[in-house]
Amino acid sequence: MIYNASKRIGIPTMRNRFRYPNLRRFIQAVACVVVAAVFTAATTAPAAALTPEEITSRSLYGNWHQYVPGDTPLGVACGAGPGGGPANITVGKDFSLGPLNDAAQRQVNLMKALIRDFGLTPAQAAGPVGNFMHESGGKHLPPDINEILSGNPVGPAPPAFRGGYGWAQWTGPRQRNFIDFAVLKGYMASRTVNATDAANYAYLTDELSTGYRITITQLKTKTTPEDAAVSFEATFEKAGTPALEPRKTHARAAFNAFNGGVGGPAPAPGVPPIVGGGACEPGGGGGPTIVGLNAFPLKTTKAKVTSQNRSLFANGTTAKGGHPYTAFDINADPGTPVVAFLGGFVNTITEDRCPGRMISIYNKESNLTVSYLHLNTDTNTHIGYGVTVTAGQQIGLVGSAVAGCGTPHLHIDAVTGNIRPGCSRNDCPAASAAKFVDIGPPLFTTYQALP
Repeated sequence: MIYNASKRIGIPTMRNRFRYPNLRRFIQAVACVVVAAVFTAATTAPAAALTPEEITSRSLYGNWHQYVPGDTPLGVACGAGPGGGPANITVGKDFSLGPLNDAAQRQVNLMKALIRDFGLTPAQAAGPVGNFMHESGGKHLPPDINEILSGNPVGPAPPAFRGGYGWAQWTGPRQRNFIDFAVLKGYMASRTVNATDAANYAYLTDELSTGYRITITQLKTKTTPEDAAVSFEATFEKAGTPALEPRKTHARAAFNAFNGGVGGPAPAPGVPPIVGGGACEPGGGGGPTIVGLNAFPLKTTKAKVTSQNRSLFANGTTAKGGHPYTAFDINADPGTPVVAFLGGFVNTITEDRCPGRMISIYNKESNLTVSYLHLNTDTNTHIGYGVTVTAGQQIGLVGSAVAGCGTPHLHIDAVTGNIRPGCSRNDCPAASAAKFVDIGPPLFTTYQALP
């Protein structure tokens, strides 16, 4: 026999619950009150923290973030934003891609700006440029074409606020945000004047650094101009009619112009440098210097490098510095930013013998591992293991004299394959030394392009 305690204390069982109608109504009333309280609490509780994209979309002018001087956008750490984007970018009011009658130069100079400011490869940077060639109404990337004005594309002209406008043919709220941003920041005198290259690039970099960071993240996964063009259309342009083939064709044309040496050095002659970071970048020096697939491995100036390395760069190559294998030592002040000479995957972080930090980056396409030695050992100053970087992306800082065995400098070398042999200045077996590759000529080329 099972003892039913409910009968003893007068609580209705399943069989007799309907014999207590008042109690039933009381329980129902209590349940309603509880549900209402829970609902009210849920709807009046403090909202969860907004994502950067939500913060951006709710800012003063819709989808751009109003920066506080000296601050990094949306709490992004120094050195790079999410997906390798910039910590901050300042675009000069007189920024220009060059003469409108030189389409190839304008394409290449925009690619160089994107490479420098977002750490893209040339193939990746060609994607946005190919899209803008298709969108803006010309291979020369006019900054002030209206998509629809009196039924036809018209330009140069002030914004019509109907159809698209500018490089990206921004439409609707994004076009209004573009123009309001440009006026407030001083790139346009009013909403009734023509947009400039500077206005276009300033707003583009703002969007790519805030609400459209996914665009850069996705671009950095692409290896061809065609794939980059498709990716940029899907994440940034989002056209009603994608028309991918002309975008891909234009991207390839811009990429070929870049590899053909069209355009000026980075930045082009007469084009003010695009300065990044400010206090976020120890050592200053603006952005990296990139030529083709390679970047000079330090953010610095030609005058500074020359003064500290009198005979290092000469006759089209770089002196090897007395190692029993092919390697290069570049004297530099402690704290000078070190950037990737060649993009790839960070596959080794360890101490060198001085001791400083050694970082090795493997590039699958070229089957080369480039190693950087004598870096600052503070883990907060260098990139982490397993990260994929692009040429020109900051990876660390030059270490102290102790980290450089008595002289602060960057040691850089490259080997075939994904493993660097354990060679030092004092010892390197012939079989190991044979794996090292001479990167002296491209080092010299990037040195020549330094500002």
